[in-house]
Amino acid sequence: MVSGLLRTGRGSDLASLTTTATRQGDHYVIHGHKIWTSYSDVADWCLLLARTDKDAPRHRGISAFIISMHQPGIEQRPLRMINGVTTEFGQVLFDGATVPASQMIGAPGEGWALAMTVVGHEREPSTLGYSARYGKLVRQLAGRVHGDAPEELAWAAVQTEMLRLHVRRRLSEQLDGVSHGPEGSLDKLLMTWVEQSVGHAALAVGGADDPDLLSAYLYSRAQSVMGGTAQIQKNIIAGRILGLTE
Repeated sequence: MVSGLLRTGRGSDLASLTTTATRQGDHYVIHGHKIWTSYSDVADWCLLLARTDKDAPRHRGISAFIISMHQPGIEQRPLRMINGVTTEFGQVLFDGATVPASQMIGAPGEGWALAMTVVGHEREPSTLGYSARYGKLVRQLAGRVHGDAPEELAWAAVQTEMLRLHVRRRLSEQLDGVSHGPEGSLDKLLMTWVEQSVGHAALAVGGADDPDLLSAYLYSRAQSVMGGTAQIQKNIIAGRILGLTE
């Protein structure tokens, strides 16, 4: 299994990462850590981003590697989420782990471009899976309501349908060869708002007494952090789409 991108050392602010990869002969030595790494405890390999040139501009000194997770110098620390799950995310510590220079992806300093391509796809609702999951839960919630539906459920129904149509449009654009680039941040914010709306609906219908619906609400809170925080997405939209940065 290959774990997700290890944006090590600085969370959503990739350009400020502090994890280092230092060349020693035919391999690199890794020092640093990454928190909230998806399924890192069951991964055989990870795509690692680390700083290989501390003197280069911060966007240009980052390189990408495929690194084996089964070696000395790597420590796994599972993280317990608010809904009790401990198997989805972990903290990974690198203390002298090594990776052959031949396992660098691309050339030295090209890690930023690779990462932007990966997260651009990650932030788009590029499959119907998300909207289908949200829509299914909304229908299940509606089936449990007797009498007037709570306002939270009505709003969640509107938002899930909006997301479903948006995803269909995005898929059509991809078939036409349209590349969205920073517009993926708009998609990521949209998914955040929809999942959290559905989470609020689950809480409104089931209250805190239904473990499954409470878990759906609690998990939805993480959507504004995973895949890049909502604040980072807004900064990208402001700077790269609206041109508001100085």
